[in-house]
Amino acid sequence: MKQLPDNDDSHLNLEGYAPVQLKSGRHQRDVFSLRIRAEELDRLVDAAERRQMSVGEFIRRAALKEAAADDSFDVTRTLQEHTERLQEISDLLRERVR
Repeated sequence: MKQLPDNDDSHLNLEGYAPVQLKSGRHQRDVFSLRIRAEELDRLVDAAERRQMSVGEFIRRAALKEAAADDSFDVTRTLQEHTERLQEISDLLRERVR
């Protein structure tokens, strides 16, 4: 970061100003652009307002929640488990018919 000159030769008139220490943010954040239809944005604004949140915070939380759910949900395993269970039920029903 550039420092302001600390001498009388500066063309800047800093008289009366006190130096302050810059506090860095807790975490660096990036900016992301999102293309969205007006109707979709209206729905997001309404939902965020109902929760007393900013639209950015609402989108961030929803996206992170979805990402976490995606990480813990293995659709292949789930389908395999259901297929196996359906096969067991089918076998039980066949035995009862006999």
